[in-house]
Amino acid sequence: MPPPRFPTPDRVGGDFFVDAGSWRTRAAKPPTIIVHHRISIDPSPRNGLVVEFPLPGRLDMQFRFLMCLVLLSSAFAVPLAAQETEERPQRPVTKREIRVSLALSPETEEGIEDTNKELISKIKERGVDFALSREEEWSLQLQDASEELIRAIRDALPAEAREQLLKKTEQNELYSAFSRNYTRTDPNSRLIAVAAGKEFLRRYRNDTDVSDKVAFLQRTIPGLERSIPRMVTPVVRGRRRN
Repeated sequence: MPPPRFPTPDRVGGDFFVDAGSWRTRAAKPPTIIVHHRISIDPSPRNGLVVEFPLPGRLDMQFRFLMCLVLLSSAFAVPLAAQETEERPQRPVTKREIRVSLALSPETEEGIEDTNKELISKIKERGVDFALSREEEWSLQLQDASEELIRAIRDALPAEAREQLLKKTEQNELYSAFSRNYTRTDPNSRLIAVAAGKEFLRRYRNDTDVSDKVAFLQRTIPGLERSIPRMVTPVVRGRRRN
């Protein structure tokens, strides 16, 4: 079967010339497009069919210019991205990250030891953004946290910053216990809200950073205390019968 033939005019459109570039089609290979200035057609059986598409001179110059811009932008973007990665500070180790790592550590002595060492290394490199209460330290020890890991968490922050974080954590826990329960309509929830609110007032009544919360608790707690007996004692409505 003779190879296919294509029209090969001397000029196609405005700036097209015939001869150059290639789109090679073979039986076992997908076509590859290479664009040059001119078109050439090579129907020889040995090379398969070679068809080259034209690119006008003006378009060719624009294409080359755009390719130069792409290459230059790539050359500048890679070092800038690397510099940005180097300058970006690493996130501190979180409480959740420590709990998850301990929970997923292998249940062998070597696995637990390796997990503790890895966490200590991360804490020394990245620091932490939290402080542990005594109860939280016990909870981590139940998850196989070593004394060295607990000490690394304590020493990751200055003493003053650690105390401030513990204070804020305690404030948030007490106020959250109050706010979750004071709008509920059962007496047990109201009792929990009253107890949490009073403890908050006992510890932080004179703390100016939470003066708005202190004022709200002072206004709300007396009404909550009065509402609890009414929830426990049923109200009998209607006229008393003789």
